[in-house]
Amino acid sequence: MDVSKVEYRLVNKSHIQKLEKKITAHKKEIVVKVKAVGVCMTDCLNYKYKNNNYFGHELVGEVLTPFSSFKKGDNVVILHRYSCGTCISCKQAQFHLCKNSKNTDTCFSNYLVLDERAASKSFYRIPEGTDNRLSEFAYTDSLACVLHALKKVDLSKTEHILILGNGFMSLLFYYALTLIYKKRAKIVGSNKKKQNLISRSLKIEQLECGQLNEQHFDLCIDTAGQSKLVSQILVYLKPSSSFLCFSGVNSIGELFTLNYLRNNEINITFSKHTNPASINEAISIIDSELLPLKKIITPFQPASKLEGIINKTLQNEIIRGGVLIE
Repeated sequence: MDVSKVEYRLVNKSHIQKLEKKITAHKKEIVVKVKAVGVCMTDCLNYKYKNNNYFGHELVGEVLTPFSSFKKGDNVVILHRYSCGTCISCKQAQFHLCKNSKNTDTCFSNYLVLDERAASKSFYRIPEGTDNRLSEFAYTDSLACVLHALKKVDLSKTEHILILGNGFMSLLFYYALTLIYKKRAKIVGSNKKKQNLISRSLKIEQLECGQLNEQHFDLCIDTAGQSKLVSQILVYLKPSSSFLCFSGVNSIGELFTLNYLRNNEINITFSKHTNPASINEAISIIDSELLPLKKIITPFQPASKLEGIINKTLQNEIIRGGVLIE
């Protein structure tokens, strides 16, 4: 099968160019018509620093080449990384910890051509009848990472939860905790523009550190990676409570030098990846419309508007957006 591929790539710092070329799918290669691509903060940072790795990795597409259990016309979530299936982690069903994982050739383009093995490991079917909601499914991987992280802590023993950061991931944690697990959660962040944006768009109580006045939180989830913010809130955690580190470790390295954690026997848990079970769970939750993703995600725009969407995200004018690929 021959297709005319249109791709939006970074050609230098903060500049996107539209490229066109003919590509041929050979035997045992799978062609996907990309329909929607989410723009996450990784894309925005790649845009700033000219890094094409993972530039355009929140993908939803339509299968054009039937294979295995996938038929022509199936809408699928396309993950940007897949496991090898043979290492020790994979043999123990810990696919998210695979040491030999490979990247899918993701990008902001209208077509993807993958070999059958990559497609079989990175495609997840989207329920039928959801064509008008593909922008929500584009963020399946993000929600799956949140669901996977929450399974690492014992939520049955938590009543009061504090979420650090006021970005997209903190909102996913908030809605997952309050709407799925029926828990009480509060958000503390330091970005004033994001606070104002969330206040205008969503009815979520946001606090500042100065408004915390008692030591009663059972669980703290860090999505911000700001050592100053972490240090400020530690005194509000109960002894023997839990701290879930979801942000980059380097940015909160100071946290682990504090005697407060040791003296109060606070349990630290790390989470970064996701796994097939959480991905399927995320698809099911998005399909159910339990979470108000439409309020968080700005309607997707044509791919020609990609640069504008990135800049609006960087300037905290929108929480999340994306592009529709024609």
